[in-house]
Amino acid sequence: MFARMKLKGIDGRAPPGRTVEVDRFTECLHGNTLRYCCYSGKNSLKVRLHIGVYYCYLLDWHRNFGDNLLIVTLEEYSRDKLATLLAVFKFLDIEVDSDKLVEFFKRE
Repeated sequence: MFARMKLKGIDGRAPPGRTVEVDRFTECLHGNTLRYCCYSGKNSLKVRLHIGVYYCYLLDWHRNFGDNLLIVTLEEYSRDKLATLLAVFKFLDIEVDSDKLVEFFKRE
């Protein structure tokens, strides 16, 4: 499930604490579920590695909210901010003046 990563800085050495955190998280997975390792605050102190494993959080959100969940990626938002925000407003059932939103993005 997880690949072993070599994390190196500019000087070719691993940044302090990074490999320790990956090892700690990997070790946690040997005896526990992914969900436990993500939610347990004991497993990552400096790098907060568990935050990047958002899959386990999305599963929990989906279990609780079902299809009433909208996932927007940074790539979508970066590619077309206006369309993404309009989709978010529609999902939330918020009426918005799209002309004003277009004007806002023109000023940006």
